[in-house]
Amino acid sequence: DHFTENGIQMKNGNHVEADLIISATGLTIQPNFPFSTIKVSIDGEPYKASTHLIYNGIMISDVPNLAFIVGYTNASWTLKADIASMYFTKLLNYMRKNKIIKVVPREDPEANVKHENFSGGLSSGYFTRAGDILPKQGDKFPWKGGVNYLLDLLQLTFGRFSTESLEFEAEDKKNS
Repeated sequence: DHFTENGIQMKNGNHVEADLIISATGLTIQPNFPFSTIKVSIDGEPYKASTHLIYNGIMISDVPNLAFIVGYTNASWTLKADIASMYFTKLLNYMRKNKIIKVVPREDPEANVKHENFSGGLSSGYFTRAGDILPKQGDKFPWKGGVNYLLDLLQLTFGRFSTESLEFEAEDKKNS
């Protein structure tokens, strides 16, 4: 309820004695992840993060030509940055080799991917509070992932490049 000279007076009438009180409100995640304060529209429609899925932990469904990096919460941040960079380099090389100008992760409606709140591998209150505003993760690959270093390393770095759930637009299609 309120602070007192010697602690905290609770609403239920109890008094908690304390020599030191640390007040922390926690992190608030911005609602337009991963775009922060940038207003984004895709094909004339406003981007709403909570209606999208995270692809391989580095791309967003229905958002063309975008990759982002969010490091690990349970390991070195840069480990994920390295994996994401290597994966995106594979993707760009594939696009250049095949004269592709646009890539969009697309969810296959027949795959029956269950949408879950993204937690970054944590049970923190700020992820729980942001569940309604963050993009979702799926319950299976490639829509689930990005929080396990060894699994990501095998699937995104050492594994063959997969075009699963990616929609491509070739250069010649755009010019015709």
